[in-house]
Amino acid sequence: MKNFFATMNFVRAVMIVCFVGAIALGYLSNEARTYKDTLRDQVVGEGALAGRVANRIQQLAVEFDQLQKISAGFSYEELQNAGDYARTMAGRSDVSLGLLNVAKPSEKSNVPGSTDKTWALTPKDPKYGRQRGNISNYFYILEVENPFVVVTEASFSPVDKSKDHEYASDRWTWKAKITSRLPAE
Repeated sequence: MKNFFATMNFVRAVMIVCFVGAIALGYLSNEARTYKDTLRDQVVGEGALAGRVANRIQQLAVEFDQLQKISAGFSYEELQNAGDYARTMAGRSDVSLGLLNVAKPSEKSNVPGSTDKTWALTPKDPKYGRQRGNISNYFYILEVENPFVVVTEASFSPVDKSKDHEYASDRWTWKAKITSRLPAE
């Protein structure tokens, strides 16, 4: 052993350092692989804890959003006439749809203890037409501003007919139905 160190040169020293480093790196890479496999099992495997936690967080976020809107003053009683609500939302400056025809609600009981009321909506002047962005924004705002209103049907039709080689105008007429679930009286 004394002879080994007595005849030590730079090449042998580098070989010894590399050998010790390889053993240390082998141990550390094995530990990192074990940790990575544990994390992968939590995300993808049978237990998939991360997926269940993400789904639960999403469900709680939706419930929290609805509870915030309810605590802000929305209630079933306010929506006895969602037709008025639809007219009010159509007149907002970020929607600008103008006047609406709102049909009388039809009632249907799909779930025991509740009644679904459905209102048909159409523009007052269908020949005038509106941009699709305004109409889509209106449908979005109807659902976002009140948790008890859902747009259940919507259809768009172009106001102007165009030839194949022409660009069509972005003027559309539309029909929609909104539904609100109320407690049975």
